[in-house]
Amino acid sequence: MRKPTPVFIILIFCLSKFSSIRAQQEELLPVRFSLFTANYPMLNPALINMKDPRSLAMGTQLTAGGFDNVYSFYVNGALTIFPNGRPSHRLGISVIGDWEGELISRSWLKLMYAIEIPISQNVKIGSGAHIGLMNYGVQNTALSAGGSDIAPVISVGLKLRNDHGHLGIAINQANQAILVPVEQPIRLNRHINLTSDYDLQISNALVLTPALWSRWLRDSFHEYTLSLEAKLNEVFSFQTLWFHERNLSFSVGMKNIRFIQADLSIQFSYTVPFGPEVFDQFKLYEAHMGLNDF
Repeated sequence: MRKPTPVFIILIFCLSKFSSIRAQQEELLPVRFSLFTANYPMLNPALINMKDPRSLAMGTQLTAGGFDNVYSFYVNGALTIFPNGRPSHRLGISVIGDWEGELISRSWLKLMYAIEIPISQNVKIGSGAHIGLMNYGVQNTALSAGGSDIAPVISVGLKLRNDHGHLGIAINQANQAILVPVEQPIRLNRHINLTSDYDLQISNALVLTPALWSRWLRDSFHEYTLSLEAKLNEVFSFQTLWFHERNLSFSVGMKNIRFIQADLSIQFSYTVPFGPEVFDQFKLYEAHMGLNDF
């Protein structure tokens, strides 16, 4: 029998401690999934290079609805070592930038590792972790001073997959780091991300991929997102997402572009808030859950 991997042990420990911490600092959570629907390792490090031994992904997102200067981007690269090995190992690095208006900026630099083990001809299991640094900055205003702070960020995950889809679970912000960009301490809350998708071959040229993501924090908060992606000739991608907080996101991209012996993916998405409660919900998220980590 194989011994449990260190990443697996860390994940079980985090799950067992999930509801045991009650800090006095302001508690902040992620806001949205939509930027990373084409880049699963940002949500779960076990999902590095599920289909390709080398990958390079880039994406950017803009937000409509009167929210100026709200945008994000990512760049993520990964390499599989001994892709035909039992097990195989994957290494990756990612850079993320996120702006909530002109006053608040966030950035991440993360190193990722994953291991994958086949358990049958078509089914594989795996685990992974990413460790990095997050910078949170606040600009000066006429009424208050600005500042910035840096803290480590750790996430771990598990996956079960075949050639058509996957199930994944991850503990993000597992270390619950504390940042103090100005006077008030801010804690990055530990939370669970669940991911799933499945490819439906409609024709030789068309593949439809429905997906479901969900995020959980103790017993007090959860969110979910439904997605439907259409891939044409395994190159062009069109995607629509519906968020439980009444947002729609539309994205267009290109995948599987050969670039320096790697598969390049590019995604552009546009999020449109709608409904009478959108503005109030956005302000609530900004006040209590605006510190994104993914």
